[in-house]
Amino acid sequence: MKDVYYLFPLQFLNYFVITWNYRVIAQSHYFSIAASDICIAALNFTIIRRVSKADGRLGQIGYALGGALGSLLATWATTKVYGA
Repeated sequence: MKDVYYLFPLQFLNYFVITWNYRVIAQSHYFSIAASDICIAALNFTIIRRVSKADGRLGQIGYALGGALGSLLATWATTKVYGA
């Protein structure tokens, strides 16, 4: 169960930042591109370390749900900040 508490928020944040990154690339916001790229690299390093230690289905479920919900929230939030 503890894997869910680590993997869900990490993957949520990772997909949130990746979605933010795609949207700012499309709109050429250079500072935001650099900031989101740095966040993605740091998150990926952390996720690799956590996933390698995880075991069990609950961790996988938390990991998958975190990604889906992170993308959805980021799409909504970036639409509010940057427009359509």
